[in-house]
Amino acid sequence: MQNARAKLRISSLSLAVLAAFACSNAPADDGDDAGTGGTGGDLSSGGTPFVPTGGNGPVGGNGQGGNIAPTGGDAQGGDIVPTGGNGQGGNIVPTGGTGGDPVPVGGSGGGGSADRPAALVAAIVLTETPQVPQASASASITEPGQLPNNPGCTAVRVDPNAAPPAAAMGYDAGAITVSGLSGANLVFQPAPGANGTVYSLPGGVPTDIFNDGANLTAQAAGGPHMGGFSVSVTAPQSVNITAPQQQIGESQNAGDALTVRWNGAGAESLLITVLPASFPDFNPQAGTWVFCGVPDNGSFEIPAGTLSAVAENADLFGQPALVTITRTKVGLATVGADQVAITASTTAAVPISLTP
Repeated sequence: MQNARAKLRISSLSLAVLAAFACSNAPADDGDDAGTGGTGGDLSSGGTPFVPTGGNGPVGGNGQGGNIAPTGGDAQGGDIVPTGGNGQGGNIVPTGGTGGDPVPVGGSGGGGSADRPAALVAAIVLTETPQVPQASASASITEPGQLPNNPGCTAVRVDPNAAPPAAAMGYDAGAITVSGLSGANLVFQPAPGANGTVYSLPGGVPTDIFNDGANLTAQAAGGPHMGGFSVSVTAPQSVNITAPQQQIGESQNAGDALTVRWNGAGAESLLITVLPASFPDFNPQAGTWVFCGVPDNGSFEIPAGTLSAVAENADLFGQPALVTITRTKVGLATVGADQVAITASTTAAVPISLTP
């Protein structure tokens, strides 16, 4: 098989508050729902592979709404944050101004003058794949959503090429600037979209987006729906997979247990994904994907029988597959009834062949 630089096409993932709150747990799923993903780039020239984000499915996510991820969210919506605001419900205004006139909460630094839900979540997501320098970044402000949180491994049907769902309602906190990167600052600009406010990067994203251990900070001055904020996170250490080995021809009986080893670093969230791929380009394929949320301690054994469904379409030579590890660190801040999260994720992958 080719090495981990093999081209890999997968959903274009705009991570939102991904396994931020999963804390080393795997995606929740009933085992029957098919995940969906948007079109995207590949490992060598675009997209953001392997990352567990989105809304309704096991992994993926995209810039227009949650689609196939279990933990986290996406740039425009999805299940992203476990907090539900101030616990009082309501649609527009949680607090009252002087003289009893209701006004929305805006937080410090201005903002909050327009009608809005009682609580919002600002999500700034930075992702990289150091093996083939490629990065992506997204920002969104949406309402909170409930986050599933199950430990262990889950097998889910996924189609990485399915159309993305409609975008969730977006809100405006003014321009968002991210600093501490390996290159120039990123400035997300708010603009009207089909469903509220959409954040975009006029200048694009540099290839090597952050260095290991860098202090990454996102700041906003405040806008009509949400006040100003500042939130920071320490960038995670790059992932180095030592088992399975990154070499041509390594095979694994799909019915056996698979031991995965890496350089443990104690991050808040670590997700192992095993997914079917094509040969020789290793584009992710529709089928059964296995997701294991585990502690970032350097070793995990995927139980025997777990990978059998991944190899359901294996031919005489087996089923080409990818073993990927995504490490995520999260920074959180509170602005009145609102929450802000910045996540930084890094992913590595090795190819294997699953034999029935």
